[in-house]
Amino acid sequence: MQKHQELVSVLPNMENSPTQEEINRLDYLERVIKETLRLVPTVPFILRYADEDIKCDPYVFPVSSNLVVPLMLLHRDPEVWPEPEKFDPDRFLPDEVAKRHRCSYIPFSFGARNCIGLRFGMVEVKIMVATILRNFKVQTVGMKSWKDIQLGYMVMLKAKNSRLRFDKRKF
Repeated sequence: MQKHQELVSVLPNMENSPTQEEINRLDYLERVIKETLRLVPTVPFILRYADEDIKCDPYVFPVSSNLVVPLMLLHRDPEVWPEPEKFDPDRFLPDEVAKRHRCSYIPFSFGARNCIGLRFGMVEVKIMVATILRNFKVQTVGMKSWKDIQLGYMVMLKAKNSRLRFDKRKF
């Protein structure tokens, strides 16, 4: 409900396309998207090549190593994420983000090889989700929790069993 209240206050007139300023003010929606990507990243892992020795106590990955970073494990590490299976968008409040290592959440990778479409993708997802939620009440069908979603993937993760119902909002 909080997300819909934010949408109504920031985007009172959905007949016009939202401005960049309005999209930037959708703070709660952005936190929801980030928490969703923490729990269910679009890709299950990131591949990297070590161009120098990497020390990760007590291990050393020698130069030329091929590394696999499993995002679902990284994003659900209980030492970093209390109650890691709980959906909590407030994990992405600025004070909470400041407490974590900058690489504890990397759904689009990190550093020089991160996704060049990161910012564009976030804006696109915010516009899409805002438009859908502003106009429809969305309910899961046949599931009680996000944990009921069965995941399958080839290159990208995808839900195999989820269904949604869209009910047109009445104004």
